[in-house]
Amino acid sequence: MQESLQYILLPGWEELAKMDASASVRVAALNATGMIAKQFDWTCSPCGEHRDALSSCKESDSSTELTAYVESSVLSLFVLGASDGNTEVQESAIQQMICSLNCGSQHEQGINIPWDAALTACSILGGSGTCSSSVLDMLVLSSEDNFELRLSKDATAMISSPREAASTLLLLSRMLKGMICNEDAAAILLRVDPTLSISVPNWIYTSPSAMATITTLLSHTSVTNCLAANPPLAWALQEAVSEVVRCCKHHLSVGGYDQDGSWTLKEESVREILVGIVHLLGCPESHDLSTQTTEILLEFSSFFLCDADSDDMKRSLLDVHFCKLVPKIIADAESAFPWKESDAAFLAMTALLRAVQGATVSSNIELVAPFFIHHMSSTEISKEGEAEEYSLRITLMSLLQCILSDVSFHSLEHVLGNKIGPTDFILSLVLPNLVWRTGGLASALRKLSVATVFSLLYHMKGVEEGSALHSDILAQLIPVLHSCLEDTESSTRELACVCLSLALEKSSSETIRKIWENDARILDTLQPSLLNLLDDNHNPTRLAACRALKSILTLRVPSEKVIASLIVHLDDDNQEVKEKVHEVLYGLLELLRLSSSKGEKSRDCGASVLATANWYLKDALHTHRDGSYCTSLLGLIEG
Repeated sequence: MQESLQYILLPGWEELAKMDASASVRVAALNATGMIAKQFDWTCSPCGEHRDALSSCKESDSSTELTAYVESSVLSLFVLGASDGNTEVQESAIQQMICSLNCGSQHEQGINIPWDAALTACSILGGSGTCSSSVLDMLVLSSEDNFELRLSKDATAMISSPREAASTLLLLSRMLKGMICNEDAAAILLRVDPTLSISVPNWIYTSPSAMATITTLLSHTSVTNCLAANPPLAWALQEAVSEVVRCCKHHLSVGGYDQDGSWTLKEESVREILVGIVHLLGCPESHDLSTQTTEILLEFSSFFLCDADSDDMKRSLLDVHFCKLVPKIIADAESAFPWKESDAAFLAMTALLRAVQGATVSSNIELVAPFFIHHMSSTEISKEGEAEEYSLRITLMSLLQCILSDVSFHSLEHVLGNKIGPTDFILSLVLPNLVWRTGGLASALRKLSVATVFSLLYHMKGVEEGSALHSDILAQLIPVLHSCLEDTESSTRELACVCLSLALEKSSSETIRKIWENDARILDTLQPSLLNLLDDNHNPTRLAACRALKSILTLRVPSEKVIASLIVHLDDDNQEVKEKVHEVLYGLLELLRLSSSKGEKSRDCGASVLATANWYLKDALHTHRDGSYCTSLLGLIEG
């Protein structure tokens, strides 16, 4: 059969397609060629590692010289038809090529992938400036409301499937590849007709709508909403985005213009490219797209941010266009808030927030606030869909911790309309997730939530730098952290202690005074709980409890019972604990001694506590295994 094609049918059809005066005859020749093309078992694999992984799926027969010749001849006829001066012939050739792109082999992985040779033909089209614009005009219809594929002269069809979208992306990306380098196009077209004159392709910037048409497809919901469940479509989108960026690099110089200043990449097209990149970054790890997509983003950003300050080199175009990208993602979502974790919009939003700088999120907190509020602020988690709800909250809490780990988030203190800044806003999101609930997922969420609070408070500016927690937020935070001191997870108890000490250290005296006036129990009940943790079976928790005690005991004169309990732990089995308890007592007693000597009214009972401490220390001096700590403290009191 292949010999008949090589020596009889294809030469005859080629002659008809080139020489016959009747357009209908030329169309018939192309249609017949298309019928033959559909019978081939051709496969295509994505670029890079994906291509290597699937290369074994190709039939050995298609590597033979005879088969290669037949394939080349078939594709040459398609290209010849796309270059025809008759619109009907052009449409027929393009339609046959689209059909060929959709004819793939079924692999073991169950993935349908178009065939390589058709992509080569698309590169040939891109390398021929005489037909590329016609391909775009006939392939795509775009309007304010619709983005459609036109597959025939009299009919239009929406992108009806991920496979069709992948085929379209691959066609367009290979056309761009051929435009950048048209040597393959010239070689094959001259083989078909040696008299052809091949000019340097420039269709991408001579046609104002060419790039706009392509970038619209990159960000269209028919494509982006299907990436997570369709690896071939995601690979095709990544290849298309990569070729668009290469095209920009080929033609753009600093400022967004090519060498002769004849072409500008519109800002809307830049944002559409970025939307495609964000959706690729949001794809599952199994797609293996993250590293290459990040490289594409950095390369694309370098065109526009090459003059950025050295301190600003971490910024990308995602930071620059953040204010436009967030509303775009929300507007393109298939549903309103709240989203599911598997929704394309959710994946894109989380990917965007991970990719930008913390300062970008902080300065645009009002944009992202609704996203977090609708997914995290509810105190109720229904039993129906409980696992999905916890999974979503854990994902978002991890995202918050990632954002907060960027020091730049804390470099600015912007204020929302209600006078509460990003720090207090994020705490208001975390608090409902710190509430104790039963179950392993709830425990995991609590642990991650406490870690998020720690990241926030650790980087937060101190009172002396003009930053302090809002009294209402602190009054809610302390009791919730207090409840975590009895958590079954030792790391949660430890972090809760550290967070309590940080919250108190970074709060103004006025804020603390307000809390004591409104509800003294919030702080007073902390002391016994922290003292109990000195007997915890987890030493890091005991050390963290010492730090928290040091913070709270300096706020109000403690009771004699507290002093006695601390002195008991000066004889602890753990050396680190003894040293930390000694540090707590030394700081407290020194403060009491100084205030008593100055006669401060707020320290009227300071002398009494000092006397009590003196008595307990002298008694412990004879019972403790190491009396050096007691001696040190007695010297402070009596000195």
